[in-house]
Amino acid sequence: MDLKEAVVRAKEIANSVFSDENPTAINLEQVDFDDMSKQWHVVLSFERFRHASTVGAALANMAGGTRAYKLFKLDNVSGNVDSIEVWRINE
Repeated sequence: MDLKEAVVRAKEIANSVFSDENPTAINLEQVDFDDMSKQWHVVLSFERFRHASTVGAALANMAGGTRAYKLFKLDNVSGNVDSIEVWRINE
C-alpha cells in the first residue's frame, strides 16, 4: 500500500470504529512508514460528538464536540489496523 492508500484506509477505520460518536472534520495530522514493523503510522484528528447523557456532554456537543487525536497503525500488506492509540503532541 502507498501513503495515499494508508490515509484513506485510516479514515475508513475511523468512521467505522467511532461511528457512534459521529466523527466529522477528519484531518490528517501526520503519516510515516515504520521500516522495522512494516506499518503505516497515520495520525488523524476529528471532531466527535458523544451521546449527551450528562449536562457536560450536552454542552460540549453544543460547543462543537471535542477534538480527538488518534494514531492508526496499519499493516503495509493487508491494510488491517494493528492498533489505534491516543496521540499526544510531544511537548
